[in-house]
Amino acid sequence: MATELEQRKIDYGRECTKLPARTARTEKIFLKIWGLDHSHLQAKNVEVPPTGCTVADALAMDDDELAQMNEAIAAITASASYSHEKPSSQGKQYTAFAPLSSQHWTKHTGIRFRHTLWKLETFNYLAPFSMNALVFLANLTSEEVAACKANAMTGSLPYCPPGKPSFNPTILKFPMLSSLDHTKCEHTTPVMWQKKIKTTPEVDLKGLRKCWNVGRPYLRCRCATERKDCGADPIWVDPAIWYLLTHPDTLFPNITSIKVKMSTFIHFLHVSWKPAIEACLTLMFIRQFMTDAILALEKDANLTAESVIGRENWKYNTTITIGRVLLPTRITGNPRVRARNSPNNQGGAQKRQRNNFPIVVSPRQRVLPFEPRIGQQERDAMNQPRDKPRQDRRGEEEQRNPRADGSPPNAELMGDRGLHNMAIGVRQNGPSTRSMSVAGKSSS
Repeated sequence: MATELEQRKIDYGRECTKLPARTARTEKIFLKIWGLDHSHLQAKNVEVPPTGCTVADALAMDDDELAQMNEAIAAITASASYSHEKPSSQGKQYTAFAPLSSQHWTKHTGIRFRHTLWKLETFNYLAPFSMNALVFLANLTSEEVAACKANAMTGSLPYCPPGKPSFNPTILKFPMLSSLDHTKCEHTTPVMWQKKIKTTPEVDLKGLRKCWNVGRPYLRCRCATERKDCGADPIWVDPAIWYLLTHPDTLFPNITSIKVKMSTFIHFLHVSWKPAIEACLTLMFIRQFMTDAILALEKDANLTAESVIGRENWKYNTTITIGRVLLPTRITGNPRVRARNSPNNQGGAQKRQRNNFPIVVSPRQRVLPFEPRIGQQERDAMNQPRDKPRQDRRGEEEQRNPRADGSPPNAELMGDRGLHNMAIGVRQNGPSTRSMSVAGKSSS
């Protein structure tokens, strides 16, 4: 256990040292794609500061003392090399938006803010829950987990306005937002909504910072509908649950035992707050697509909105939408029908047009020309001639299967169905006994 904790501390210090440079590179990529100013990131110092002792030769220190000194230097450098608070944007452009940190970094850094994760330098960080932790908290079955994944793939959000109701627990109500943050609403109890997945985001800095939270559940007060709007901002559901797990006295101030408080809260997560946990799990599946897109752009910054999500995910609506949300100026159209758009396959054009995923763009979005990469099998299928007309097929059938006397069958008397059945019988069983007897009489 001690070795594992020591390794986590080393990994955290290494991530604190490298995270600013990686964040600057990633944000520069997205700012260029969105056509926004990124000059403030070009001159940003991304050098890694030295963490080793530079005066070891001048002091008589043994190995243990030197190791202790290097550990102290590394810890102080790691904590000072990355600013966790929201800096003032006065006089400069502030663009922190990329959620690149690990769960351990988010959990460890949130301790400085008493686990109020929404106060970090960007509001895009998820609470450091693993999927197994969410399944345990709500006692989810495998069918319920599969339903959450299906909702993430199809974009079916059950609490997404407009047209869908909000979620309000029936037994244990959500606490006042002011009990989580004194700057939030203190007048009405909140309800849960899910952020809509917009296909046409505003192509500006505000839209870039907000697009990472599509599908995310949040708590909002009901002042706008029950009284005058207070104007307070909402709180994401996953950081709120994380805060309540670390401060259970917020919900149960009259219970003295910490064990009883935690057990009671987990009970209501099983019974009353299960839809909130399911919404958080759905968000984790959606955010995974975004993380994969970031990793792909770090390897190749020239990817398009469709190629960044991977060909294996083209069959899902949400993945295509997320690619267009993150890269709104590199939309190439619907990738599902690229290999079938050939001059030799025009019969189902209207049907494909009805089933195409719609391309809706805002004034600043652009649709790029797309050149499909067609493999050899698709190319061979495209070059094959179309099916011959029915009359030509019937002519070929008559040539292959003449009657016993050498004359073609009378199509007018037999009809198309009789001709077809006779041809099949001749091919499979040879000439019948009746036809052979008729042929013998005619020859005699």
